[in-house]
Amino acid sequence: MYKNIVVMLPNYLGDAVMSTPSLQLLQELHSQASITLLCVNSATAELFGRESRYRVLRDPRSSQRAKGFFPLVNMLRKERFDLGILFRNTFLDALAFKLAGVKQVVGYKKEGRSFLLHHKEKMNSARHYINHFAHLVNAAHGNEKRLLYSTQITARGDALTFSTSLSTFYVGIYLGGKNKGVRHYPHSLAIEAVKPLIEAYQLHFVLLGDQQEREDNANFQVALTEIGAESTNLAGETDIHRFVDTIAALDLLLTIDSSPLHIAAAVNTPAVVLVAVGTSAWSRVVPKTAFGEAVLSPGNSVRDQDQMSEIDPENVTAALKRQLNALMQK
Repeated sequence: MYKNIVVMLPNYLGDAVMSTPSLQLLQELHSQASITLLCVNSATAELFGRESRYRVLRDPRSSQRAKGFFPLVNMLRKERFDLGILFRNTFLDALAFKLAGVKQVVGYKKEGRSFLLHHKEKMNSARHYINHFAHLVNAAHGNEKRLLYSTQITARGDALTFSTSLSTFYVGIYLGGKNKGVRHYPHSLAIEAVKPLIEAYQLHFVLLGDQQEREDNANFQVALTEIGAESTNLAGETDIHRFVDTIAALDLLLTIDSSPLHIAAAVNTPAVVLVAVGTSAWSRVVPKTAFGEAVLSPGNSVRDQDQMSEIDPENVTAALKRQLNALMQK
C-alpha cells in the first residue's frame, strides 16, 4: 500500500475536471494515503485548493518556465513520494519524477520516456479523456476496478446576487472571443438564437469569460440590450472559485468550450454546447452524465473557421427552449 502519492494533473482546466473520477478511484484504492496534486495551471491549483481531500502543490515551472525544472525536482524530492502518476505526457515530467526519487512512476509511453516509468501504458487515442485518465490508474493496480466515478468538484450554488425576479432564469453564456479563433460563435448568430427566448421566458443572461474576452462580451452585451435582454458581464471579474460557483448557481449554460461544460456537468447545471472544430474530438470530451444537449455543426465547410457559423441559430434556440421548458416543469 502506498502512503504518499503525487498526481501531476493535466494542463487544461476541463481536462483536470475530467481527471476527478480517476482521483476518486485512487482514493478508493488507497484510502489511508495522502494524495498530493501537482498543478502547472494556476486555475487548476486554485480549483483543487478548496478540496480538503487533497494537498495541492504548484509546479514551479508555471512561473519560472524552464528555470523551474530543478526547483520542481528539489520540491518533489523533499516530499519523498512513493507513487507518482503522470496525467501529462512529456519526457521532462517523467524525468522530474525520476530525479526526485519517486519510488514508482506511472504514465503513458510518450516522447521516448518509457525507461523512466515503472508502470507504462500504451496510449489509445480513441479513449474518452475520462477513461484515458482512469485507465492509467486502474491498469497500474491490476485493472481491479470496473465502474467509473462521476466528475466531481466543490462549488457553492449561491454566487449570483443580481436583483431580479424570483421567476427569472439565469442563463450563462460563454461564446469565446477572438482569442478562441475558429471556436468562437459569431455574436450576430447568438443574438438570432436568444432573441425568440426574450418574449417567452423571463431571463437574465450572465456573460462569462476571461479578461481577454471582456471587450468582446461588452459588445455582445450592447447587442443584448438592443433586443431588450437583461445581462451582466462577468468576463475578467471572476477568479476560478467564483467562476465555478457562478456556473453552479446558473439555471442553464450556453457554451462553446469544454472547460465550462465539464464544470457545469460536475455541479449539475444543465448546458447547451455548440460543437464544431475543437482542440479534441467531441467523442473524447462529451460529458458522461446527463448534461443537457449538444448542437453540432454539420461540418460541410472545408475551412475550419466557417464550421461554427454553420450552426443554425434556430437549432440553438430549440435546444435552449427544451432545456428551459424542462426547468419549468421541475
